Amino acid sequence: MEQEDQILIKDLEEGDLFISKSGNEGEYLKKLDDGKYLLKNLKDNSEYEAPHGNFLVFKKIIKNKLINIKCDNVFKNIKKYSDSFFNTIYSDPPYQLGNKFYIDDKDGRFKVKGKSKDFMNKWDGLNEDDLDLFFKESFRILKYGGFCIMYSIDRCLPFIQYYAVKNGFEIQQSLYWYFINSMPKSVDAGKILKKKGEQELSDRFSSHKYSIAPFKQCVETIMIFHKPCKNGSVLNDLLSYEKDSEISPSVVNIDENRIPINPEIDDPRLGGKGSWKTDKAAKNVYEGGYAGKEIKSHESGRYPSQVLISSDASKIIDSQSGILKSGYMSPDKHKRNKTDGKYQSDRGIYGKYNNTYLLETYGDSGGCSRILHKTDYEEGEYDLFNYCKKPTKKERNLGLTEDGTGSNTYNKKCLKCGKWQRDQQGNKIYTCVCEEPEYEKPTGNLHPCVKPISLNYKILNLFKLPEQCDQKIYIPFCGSGSEIIGAIKSGYKKENIYACEINQEYVDIGKKRIEYWSNNFKTENK
Repeated sequence: MEQEDQILIKDLEEGDLFISKSGNEGEYLKKLDDGKYLLKNLKDNSEYEAPHGNFLVFKKIIKNKLINIKCDNVFKNIKKYSDSFFNTIYSDPPYQLGNKFYIDDKDGRFKVKGKSKDFMNKWDGLNEDDLDLFFKESFRILKYGGFCIMYSIDRCLPFIQYYAVKNGFEIQQSLYWYFINSMPKSVDAGKILKKKGEQELSDRFSSHKYSIAPFKQCVETIMIFHKPCKNGSVLNDLLSYEKDSEISPSVVNIDENRIPINPEIDDPRLGGKGSWKTDKAAKNVYEGGYAGKEIKSHESGRYPSQVLISSDASKIIDSQSGILKSGYMSPDKHKRNKTDGKYQSDRGIYGKYNNTYLLETYGDSGGCSRILHKTDYEEGEYDLFNYCKKPTKKERNLGLTEDGTGSNTYNKKCLKCGKWQRDQQGNKIYTCVCEEPEYEKPTGNLHPCVKPISLNYKILNLFKLPEQCDQKIYIPFCGSGSEIIGAIKSGYKKENIYACEINQEYVDIGKKRIEYWSNNFKTENK
């Protein structure tokens, strides 16, 4: 190696690769608390430490191999990117589960009442200043026409949408994820009253519970915010984006994300096998009119809806709806009678048609969930339609050396007494009271809120642009990496994925999961 090819460890960034003095390929992992640097020998995957930052290696050969993941505060990290850099922002921030909101009479702003906390008070939630800054910077770093996509729950939507609109975003149609594997979060009024010695009141309210969110949570909202087009319309931007790096096409990848059909029960004309003749009335609905035209069905299936559903939820819906038959009308029951030279039904329900008869129509059948995308947790077999009721330990921990203890960083079990570090729903009988507790060290994926990979895959596939757009995506609050894995599976270029997570433990877990999943599923649109 020439002298100019030499580099110091302190000048590398996390994920950079280098050639060691012994000639082996290595990876810079992170700086340790004691000032040393943790490195990996990629020949045997062993880890070792560099004693100081002036440790000499040879020229780095790949920058940030495992995607640009930074352990940093999102509100600091987001300021480091240049204007109009990203096409897409995809975020799953803390949900403000226990927060209440109000409008400040003094300045008219939407605010959090008290301190913002989330998930059993472990995480700091996002307050009004955080959201204001986040959307201000998101608007700046997004290209014109870009999308900012954010998960949340229903009662927090106005708070989030207020600051998105305040900073220039347009609210677009949302997506909704339905599931049933969640726990209700409410307090039993009867039991609490009984503890207070109010037996009569306890009996009276024995069937009642209370909470800011007393019902079982079975839906999450994925909000879509749009940075307005630069040239006044989506079409104008499409015509200009190749010559203007500040523009991102404001389009959604519909046809590659259609709902697959079931040929055994669906209308036989679906799947590109037939067509519909449009009615003359269509000319009043569709621009340009479709009167008398044959509209062929799309070979890829049904048009995607805004609802994504877990398979266990789809089973419940179908059991309630039963097998539905729709679209079929027999000529015997729906014939038109001739009246004054016009052909019309005997009850007049079809209106008047000149010299036309109502013909037999096709129909299909099945449960009502057949029109929806199913998004389940994956469990080793990398199939979008894998049926799984909840995030299994196997999915959470694939790629990690540990299977996981079953507990979490937010609540650890004491190895001496077998009880827990934190109260369980306000009940202290399960809480450790040891003078010198010895808490277990949780292993495996410690993140308590892991999203299904297939859910992220489906959503990000909808917003994936053609390869020529060189789409760049920012994933703040990336947790243990499920959103990043979904992006890779959708075919986003690794070098174009930028992510940020404040918890180093989650970052380390995420990198291992990303490396495993990247090599163990079939990436579509690769």
